[in-house]
Amino acid sequence: MAVAVLYQTKSGNLDHQRVEQWLMDGLERGSLSGKVKSALRRDLAAVYNLQGQFQKAEDAYRRCLAEDSHDSLSMNNLAWLLASRGRNLDEALELIQRAIDTSGPLPGYLDTRGIVFSAKGEDARALRDLEEVVADNPTAVGLVHLAMAHSAANNTDRAREALRQAHGLLGPR
Repeated sequence: MAVAVLYQTKSGNLDHQRVEQWLMDGLERGSLSGKVKSALRRDLAAVYNLQGQFQKAEDAYRRCLAEDSHDSLSMNNLAWLLASRGRNLDEALELIQRAIDTSGPLPGYLDTRGIVFSAKGEDARALRDLEEVVADNPTAVGLVHLAMAHSAANNTDRAREALRQAHGLLGPR
């Protein structure tokens, strides 16, 4: 819950450090099940991501996968992190495909796969996934990702339209 609050608010460094310490304390408890520890470690990786400590986040997701090779959320998150940094894109694609094979074509996973395809320069594949993501349930984030993919594919008008739709979902500011 605390990690979700960090993502939804204008949290600062002290907030991040406090939640990081709570998660570290939880991980030090010997009586927790493997799945609970993996969930705490995944949350810790998310805090590292917020702090801009991307290598620590990557290492934490990798440890989650070492502890539970079927953890599709960690596969997704690691794939997104790698793609967003333009690193190990083949591995990122393998990870997100494993997540989809494990848990199904969830919108968040298709979004990540679209981001990976876009990072790899596979514009048509990225657009196919991202169009599917926004077809059923358009969100501002999904539409921004779609706009980025359209822009990469030199579809300027479609990129503008996706951004216009994203802005419309955000409402007046």
